[in-house]
Amino acid sequence: AGRIGMFVWIIFSAIGTGATVLTARAFGAGDHDHVRKIAWQGLVTAAALMGLVAAVVFIFAPDFMVLLGATPESLDMGVRYLRILVFSIPFQALFMVMSAIMRGMGDTRTPMQVALVINLVNVAANSLLIFGHLGFPALGFKGPAVSTILAQATGAVLAAWFLLSSRSGVEFRLKGISVDAPLIRKMLGIGVPASAEMFFWQLASILLFRLVNDFGTVAGAAYQLGLQAEGISYMPAAGFGIAATTLVGRSLGAGDSRLAERYVKQLLRWSVALTACTTAVLVFCPRLLMGLLTNDKAVIELGAQYLLIMGLSQIPQQIAGTLGGSLRGAGDTVTPMIAAALGIWGCRITFAYI
Repeated sequence: AGRIGMFVWIIFSAIGTGATVLTARAFGAGDHDHVRKIAWQGLVTAAALMGLVAAVVFIFAPDFMVLLGATPESLDMGVRYLRILVFSIPFQALFMVMSAIMRGMGDTRTPMQVALVINLVNVAANSLLIFGHLGFPALGFKGPAVSTILAQATGAVLAAWFLLSSRSGVEFRLKGISVDAPLIRKMLGIGVPASAEMFFWQLASILLFRLVNDFGTVAGAAYQLGLQAEGISYMPAAGFGIAATTLVGRSLGAGDSRLAERYVKQLLRWSVALTACTTAVLVFCPRLLMGLLTNDKAVIELGAQYLLIMGLSQIPQQIAGTLGGSLRGAGDTVTPMIAAALGIWGCRITFAYI
């Protein structure tokens, strides 16, 4: 069900990426009217899609679960869970697009703060609804789905409140909304290749897990937990890719390509410096990291080997991420998509299979 949620996220990230790039350009040029127009076209597109996407997931939930390898024992539970979770899709879509607009204006702090609230609401609601604490009903496995709906709704309301308030700096208004088909096509023309890049990785991750899982439960667990532990290296540096998209877009929108070049060089330096520190943790403390996630000695031992090897790939991986973000800021989302496809399907999957 979580994997299906990721594919839904990819669909709406196409709108979000396009909105970020176009907003950064317009904001850099000082054209606040165009920023407002881009924002509303992004939200209108998300609103038009979210009902359709939710309906498809609800209707075909059993087929999706079987396709992703759900066992007969877990199928019924997974389908019921997913059919509750679909009601969070509209809120998730709106929050994603609104966050993308804020990032395009250079504000990454507000989306971070709203995301923190979303997670706090999610954790609090889970603790109450799964086991039925403080008089709330014990919903069991349905609890996390309901919690996700409450959390995403909270996030969407907070993000909308911020955009409509004077604090956004652009004075968004609800009146005068109209559909601009050419602008929507331009937004999707930028965003769809970026989403295809994520789609390639999600498909590849399913294939990789199935390849690894053939070696048994220990190998499968070590790989899954190793991916989580590896996140301490690539997640912090991923922010530099987002920064590159916004800063390059704003610089080019202001007609200053030299400033864009300076931003890219600085972001690369900081990305490499940060990744060198986090890589050291993967290389020198792999067993400690795995020990935080499991107490199974066999899984820790195998996962530690995975982290040691993956540590060697972190710096080039983060350089690619920052350069990809820079290209997206310049409006080129096709080159990063091709690079990712070659890396994932030409190298990672091929050599994993061999």
